[in-house]
Amino acid sequence: MTDKPHFAQKPVLALKPLNAPGNSFTGLFSDHIDGTSFERVQFDWEHLGRGRYDIVLFHWPTEFFRPSSRKATLKLLGRMLWDRVFHGTRFLWVVHNLEPHDGGSLKSGLTTYLFLKLLDGVILLSEHSRRELHRLHPAARSLATLVTVHGRYESVAEPPRDARPSERHNRLLFFGLIREYKNVEKLVTEARKATAAFSLTVIGVCPDEDLERRIRTAAGDDKRIKLDIRREFVPDDELERVIDSHDAVVLPYRNILNSGVALHSLGRNKPLLAPRIGSLPELQ
Repeated sequence: MTDKPHFAQKPVLALKPLNAPGNSFTGLFSDHIDGTSFERVQFDWEHLGRGRYDIVLFHWPTEFFRPSSRKATLKLLGRMLWDRVFHGTRFLWVVHNLEPHDGGSLKSGLTTYLFLKLLDGVILLSEHSRRELHRLHPAARSLATLVTVHGRYESVAEPPRDARPSERHNRLLFFGLIREYKNVEKLVTEARKATAAFSLTVIGVCPDEDLERRIRTAAGDDKRIKLDIRREFVPDDELERVIDSHDAVVLPYRNILNSGVALHSLGRNKPLLAPRIGSLPELQ
């Protein structure tokens, strides 16, 4: 049995997710898929195992790498296998990172291995990503791989201005989702020690209240440091204005594979201050 609509003449491509709040990459990715060739839909676990999808594309398959429940995840893998064998469904993974930064509680080699064995291919954003994928997950070496480039973020309001070194005033910016691995607390702590004239803005959402508290404590009453930590994601047009009003973007990450923030910054003609880790040297 299949619940695929009878009127669907085009292959159904399910994206997980079709769009993501606070991350415009997924929406831009899906928008640039040829809509005349595919019916693009939001992936739903309830449809898995019912022949609803011809192709499933995962952006962040956290459930398989760090499942909250191995038993529940094994059931999802069983549905994937059913669709693959009986409905010819194809499964792809866009490799943003090789391990979830947060989410899930159980690191499971079993579910990771089975997920990789059920994939038909992976899309990578750098050669470094491919090397790391094969090093960390040997089961992926037999998969078809495509290394492509991360597209430039399209302007929402104003096109980016040309960089003008003579207009720089050491206005530094960190933006994006604030997580432990991004090392913002350390950035603020070290910024307070600086004696040169500068300003630092930190803008974004911090889901971790304890981390936010530590960042605010680290900033203290230093007037050079502006913290704009929010509960809602910064609208795209406002974010463009914020990026354009600064001289450089600083990424103090402890670890990273790929960075949409880096691409967004470069797309606005802003230089980056970042460690030589992950795919950043290749991006340079």
